Amino acid sequence: MLKLTLVLLAATLVQESPASLLETTDWIRTTLSSHGNCIEKMGQRTRNERIDNLSFDGCSLSGSYVSESSINSTLLVSVVQQATLQLSDIESIAVDTKEHHWLIVLKTTSKSIKGDVRIGLPGQFNREPLAASKFVLPCDDKQIAERISKALDHAVALCKKQKEPF
Repeated sequence: MLKLTLVLLAATLVQESPASLLETTDWIRTTLSSHGNCIEKMGQRTRNERIDNLSFDGCSLSGSYVSESSINSTLLVSVVQQATLQLSDIESIAVDTKEHHWLIVLKTTSKSIKGDVRIGLPGQFNREPLAASKFVLPCDDKQIAERISKALDHAVALCKKQKEPF
């Protein structure tokens, strides 16, 4: 009986242990690869918001938020926001609704998010530099967006707990 109790206790402890940073960031990356491309059609107008090249290296997040608007398949506006940021620099994470999809908004402590804005017709784009303290992850499902937000909160907490070895 004591042996069975110990086995059940050990199984319970394994189930309740929080996910590691690697498990958490792998889950976020994999989930956004399935749910991070949002296409919205409004008559002749189409808007596509997505994340390209999302990756994690320990407590560092890298990726590109891309938002493109077109009419009759002619690209009019393209916004590319490239980011490399430290998870420990994230101050807040919020899930906002945007018409037919959701945005996971990461607010950082610094303007570490760099990129450019391209506006115009193909071959005639005007480029403007972009520096921001917010990074957006689009998601096509509200429940998934909320789960990703919680997973990011967990990853941020793990990164803020890490201390220098000396």
